[in-house]
Formats: sequence, C-alpha cells, structure tokens
Amino acid sequence: MPRAQTVVIGVGNPLRGDDGAGPAVVRALRAAGVPEGVGLFEAEAGAVDIMELWEGAHLAIVVDAVRSGAAPGSIHRLELPGGTATSRRSSHGLELDEAAGIAQALGRLPARLVTFGVEVKACELGAPLSIPVARAVRSVAGEIAGLLLRPPSRKGLATVVHQALPRQVPRV
Repeated sequence: MPRAQTVVIGVGNPLRGDDGAGPAVVRALRAAGVPEGVGLFEAEAGAVDIMELWEGAHLAIVVDAVRSGAAPGSIHRLELPGGTATSRRSSHGLELDEAAGIAQALGRLPARLVTFGVEVKACELGAPLSIPVARAVRSVAGEIAGLLLRPPSRKGLATVVHQALPRQVPRV
C-alpha cells in the first residue's frame, strides 16, 4: 500500500482535556471527509512516532496543544517549507523542532511542514475540551480542510498567530 503524499497528524492525549486538541482536529477531518491520498493519524507524542507518520509525505500538517502564555484557544500557525523548526512548547513536553531537527538530519523531513499549535486552558485527566479550545479545534479543522483543497503555496516562511474563530466544521 503506497504511503500518503499528505498527512495530518494530531498529537496529544484525548483523555487529558485540552491536550486532546490535535486528535480532535483529526477526528473532525475524518468525520467531514478528506481528499484521497490524505492520511489522518493520531499520536500521543514522541519525535520518532511523528517522523514515522510523516515519512515519505510531501506535505505534513501537525496539530498539537501548546502552552506559550497566549489566551486559551489561540491558534499558532507556522509553515516550514522544507526547512527548520522553531521552538514552541507542547503541552506534553514534545518540542516539534526536536522532531523536525532529527528528521532533517536523517533526511526524513517532508518537503512542506505546516504546524498548528492550539493554546490550552487545562489538561486534567478525564476533562473534556474547554470551550475556547473546542472552538479552536473547529477553526483549525476548517483551515486544514481548505489547505487540503488548495494547490501548494510558493510563499516562504510565515508565522501567523490569531484568536480562534468558529467555522462550520462538524463538532467533535
């Protein structure tokens, strides 16, 4: 079976409240449907796991819960066209730049890497997603759905930080 040319990886633990933002985005995309050739994956954490999931993909989109001090539900988007990553603190200790750095050293970095960090409110065991993070999940799922339908960008490195706005995407 051939590997997907595009992968969406939701990183986090859905049993720990807002830490489940990444998997919630993947589940929303799965419910809405994605184009053929797109792989949807959930990963607890770990640079090696993420690298294995994006191996062979041209475009990798990674969604993770983060703690940067911004308001809960804020969305941090970073696109890295075949390059390097910058540090962003994941809610469970994984630094995406660690995975990207290792992948680059091993020649396993996708040609295009897009990351979405969703700012968390709380990550207690058994808690549901907080309201601002649930809104951000819908927004990120909508933005990714749009990315999957558009041709690849030719722009350089860009960082965008914005507040989450609800979009018309199935609720998770």
